[in-house]
Amino acid sequence: MGVSVSQINLLLDTVLASLLAAGSVSWLYYSDRLVELPLGVFGVAIGTVILPALSKRHADQSKEHFAAMLDWAIRIVLLLGLPAALALAVLAEPLLITLFHYGAMTDNDIQMAAMSLRAYAFGLVAFMLIKVLAPGFLLAKTPKPR
Repeated sequence: MGVSVSQINLLLDTVLASLLAAGSVSWLYYSDRLVELPLGVFGVAIGTVILPALSKRHADQSKEHFAAMLDWAIRIVLLLGLPAALALAVLAEPLLITLFHYGAMTDNDIQMAAMSLRAYAFGLVAFMLIKVLAPGFLLAKTPKPR
């Protein structure tokens, strides 16, 4: 449940946006696509990379090494996630214009999608940390091997 919070959040956002002005769902979709890039490239990748090492530390019953591995992952997430979130917030309009400003997408659509992109960027680091901390939490809660 905790790991899927971003998908649940997007589902609820989409349901609420469908009750608002025309184009609201599209604005959220476009901004979510841009947030998913650093989340998938960095957050999911780091979470996947540390899982075997965390499992080994857990199996060895080495709490110090387990904590050190989680600390390393958190530092990497912050090192990569904070600049990515800042870049998405600062460069929201140029990114959206470059990637999506064609066809029926208007300047107003760019502005509205940029506002939702900035809101999503605010939570990017937290979503990336979930990808790293959830496996560590679940491993820490599992019984020790004999």
